[in-house]
Amino acid sequence: MAELKKSQALLSRSEKFSFLGNLAARLAHEIKNPMTAIGTFIQMMPKKYDDQEFRENFHMIALEETGRINNLITELLDLVKKRESHFELNNLHDLIEKMILLVSPQSNAKRIDVSRRFDPNIGQVWMDSEKMKEVILNLLSNAVEFTPEGGKIEFTTKNCTKKGRPDTICIEIKDNGPGIPQSMIDNVFDPYFTTKHKSSIHNGTGLGLFIAHQNMQDHDGAIEVKSKFNKGTVFTLTLPVDNPNQSPPSINVSKESCE
Repeated sequence: MAELKKSQALLSRSEKFSFLGNLAARLAHEIKNPMTAIGTFIQMMPKKYDDQEFRENFHMIALEETGRINNLITELLDLVKKRESHFELNNLHDLIEKMILLVSPQSNAKRIDVSRRFDPNIGQVWMDSEKMKEVILNLLSNAVEFTPEGGKIEFTTKNCTKKGRPDTICIEIKDNGPGIPQSMIDNVFDPYFTTKHKSSIHNGTGLGLFIAHQNMQDHDGAIEVKSKFNKGTVFTLTLPVDNPNQSPPSINVSKESCE
């Protein structure tokens, strides 16, 4: 048993080093690109300083790229400074409604119909509301960005039960966008993995889904994704009905079998 524990510790340490190495490589790549763009403009400046159009372009690009670097570093610091969870009973549907309202300027501009199918038996849920807001907002922002003009986003909540497993609350966020290529779907929760670099809603650094995954793990929950080409994407969040460390007051719920 001692040898087994030692081997497991070494494996865990190896995995951590591998993760940190991968994270550093991706971060270096993300910072190098904007720095290369800024450096190229600086090299050209002595010859083109009198060109007003060049100066305006340089100013715009320098602001965008330095802002992008700042966002990368800020998100990395937030990731390192892992915030402690603060669990309490909160209304899940009210939280979702607030996030829908937050992105409504973007969804309304694209004439996207955001529909809800909320289980009325789900009310107060034991969760860290700030971390859940972060998860919902990230998934909703992605859905709005990739859903076409006049498209549809569906929110579904339900109580789920599977034989031999603890009861859970399921939250589905479904869009009818272009979908995620199957070659990429296994990487969507990796840090700094992104199919975009700029967004009107968020900066697309590639940490959003990774942090969402971490936040769901903090809830002893899970996040899963299913997608089909040209048929949209479905993200499913699962939360335990009861907090494993502190049981909230009992709530009468109906149960529906998960597919």
